[in-house]
Amino acid sequence: MNAIRPWSLGLHTWLFLAYAYGLTFLIGYLVAAPNQRNGMILLCQCLLYASGATWVISDARRRGRPFTTAVGFWLCVTALVSTPIYTLWSRGWKGLAYIGLFLVGWYLAAFAGLNLGNYVMSQQPWDIDLGPFVE
Repeated sequence: MNAIRPWSLGLHTWLFLAYAYGLTFLIGYLVAAPNQRNGMILLCQCLLYASGATWVISDARRRGRPFTTAVGFWLCVTALVSTPIYTLWSRGWKGLAYIGLFLVGWYLAAFAGLNLGNYVMSQQPWDIDLGPFVE
């Protein structure tokens, strides 16, 4: 039975996760702080996508299947779609579990950043404006 072993992921994966969750936390904070936005959210999203593409390239090298330079460029351009596809391709069905765990952590990091930003800006945690359709 092939179980998911977190200690076998490699240092490049742990560094990517720490970087991605840190950027996601910052994005959540910036969403709650409207006077702090100024394009920082777009910059953080671009850095997040580029880090996903960089992880794909380094993981492919680590597994002995390096990509060419042209493929690396297109990985950076289409990182939002190519990173999960590569994860499924390289890890099989276990990749779905990795993607699901990443999305849960991504949601928690964004939620924590959103709540911290809301607390700092209004001094009232858990009072988040979710839009006109949610009461």
